Amino acid sequence: MLREGAGHLDVEIDGIFGRITGIATKEAQSRCGTGVDGTIGPGTRRCPHAFDR
Repeated sequence: MLREGAGHLDVEIDGIFGRITGIATKEAQSRCGTGVDGTIGPGTRRCPHAFDR
């Protein structure tokens, strides 16, 4: 979601939730209007528009 939908091409798909992934997740959550906690949970997954740039 972060790479394809939100355009965060710097997020590596490596199975590690690192600093860059956390920043991208919080940015998407902020656009969605859900709580910003850096965790891709059910609330974040229900906001596909948050991943459109």
